[in-house]
Amino acid sequence: MSPAEIERELHESNGVNRNLLELPPRILIARRTMDNVDHGPIMVAFRNETDAAHYKTYGVFYRGDHCYARDYIETKRINGCLNCHELTHSTHSCSR
Repeated sequence: MSPAEIERELHESNGVNRNLLELPPRILIARRTMDNVDHGPIMVAFRNETDAAHYKTYGVFYRGDHCYARDYIETKRINGCLNCHELTHSTHSCSR
């Protein structure tokens, strides 16, 4: 799913207009993983704290599902399992 498609869905389901966003939405999972999962984190950067606070309080609807929103805190990348997507072990030690 492209940033433009995400942006369109946010607008149609929540009234999030492009002028509210600082940057285009960004998918936070690797492209190679996207075919294997049906959900994942999306980063949406609002221009002002008031709009961000509204969506953090009430969440957003995405493809008909209610999703929660929270602050994005950049951290060191965690290399989890690409087979089962658990963060507790690496791919080579996966038992699935």
